[in-house]
Amino acid sequence: MNRPSLRLIVLLSVFLGLASCIPLFGPRGDGTVGGSPTGGGPGGGSGPGGDGGDDVTYTLTVTVEGEGTVTVTPEKAVYNSGELITLTAVPATDHHFLSHWGGDAADRLENPLFLGIDADRAITAVFSPDLWSVATAEAGWSARSLHGAVVHDGKLWVIGGLGEVGVLLNDIWSSENGTAWTPVAADAAWSGRFGHAAVAHDPVGGGDPDIWIIGGAYLRDVWRSSDGAVWTEVTDQAEWNERTEFLAVAHDTKLWVMGGFDGSAPLNDIWSSTDGETWTPVDTTGEIWSPRRGHAGVVYDGKLWVIGGIGEDGALLSDVWYSEDGVVWTQATADAGWPARSSHAAAVHAGRIWVFGGSRDHGLRRYRDVWSSADGISWTPEHHGSWSPRSGHRALSHDDRLWMIGGERRWSLHEMPTKTRDVWYLETPAE
Repeated sequence: MNRPSLRLIVLLSVFLGLASCIPLFGPRGDGTVGGSPTGGGPGGGSGPGGDGGDDVTYTLTVTVEGEGTVTVTPEKAVYNSGELITLTAVPATDHHFLSHWGGDAADRLENPLFLGIDADRAITAVFSPDLWSVATAEAGWSARSLHGAVVHDGKLWVIGGLGEVGVLLNDIWSSENGTAWTPVAADAAWSGRFGHAAVAHDPVGGGDPDIWIIGGAYLRDVWRSSDGAVWTEVTDQAEWNERTEFLAVAHDTKLWVMGGFDGSAPLNDIWSSTDGETWTPVDTTGEIWSPRRGHAGVVYDGKLWVIGGIGEDGALLSDVWYSEDGVVWTQATADAGWPARSSHAAAVHAGRIWVFGGSRDHGLRRYRDVWSSADGISWTPEHHGSWSPRSGHRALSHDDRLWMIGGERRWSLHEMPTKTRDVWYLETPAE
């Protein structure tokens, strides 16, 4: 490694380390800190007169949900303004600490949690029973994110993706149980790629579906295979423009491509094809979801669903939309209740839509929370496992289990993200 690269890594590590120690509640432009007046007053501290002097003190209330404890260091009845404290969540046996803290520390992932107190604060630690199982911590395929994953021929399939050090992969693996993986092709006919789509689709109807690989890495090609080993190029120049991190699904005997990133801006165009070779732009009527990339989506209840993502100007989204025909869209909710995110995973399982993981703050923070919904409007937090917070992973429903495969993990701000090759499942009988 050359010296400039080494200095860059050292500086980045120092920056991230300092970022993790930044007080939780910083000053705002309106003269408040975390929503409370800096000079005291109602809710602003218990100092005499709330005059903002050195004698201003604040209280900390910690609530525990589930089975576990929280230690606070130092533990006091009141804290001086700006005092640094540490909260450590300790789960009970067969439990674990949930994906992030709640209350005034919502969306924080770190454990221990370091913060500065500048107002009266109430923080919740949520503990969950460990219901997820690890099929394998190290699958036979190399660590990756933004890969393709599909259920085909009664098996789980992992296809291509972004490997370590930016390597673009085009290998193919399959597994009947998520534990033992068989290499199907070490070097597929199509080029290495990430942010592509893998879809099971039967263009004729009534037959066995093929595996379809669509675009990714700013490519416009479409490939199909009945066995994952022998591939046929359907087209090398689909009508839609190059993109990555888009959504592709099979619905109503058609393949669909929706949104994504073309290298300069997020998109909200929609294309459909019956054969994967000729693509038709869908002319929508009325309101439609805004341009986005890194969104998730499923086919559920006979409808196309678009879920979250990152929009224009980097705005994170938590909205949910659906359509029966791709032409007329309805917003199920503008705010699903889970923190806005991108590069999350979604699947239909046990009669519900499931969403979990993802990232925010340009990838500095990752989630491992799990949510489900029967209607796309009301979302229920579900138990997650001890798997690491991650993004760019994939979700599948197979053999009465909800599967999570690979991705890029990051536990905290001061840790560099790393690719994974683990496989987890939640045993939930399908309805």
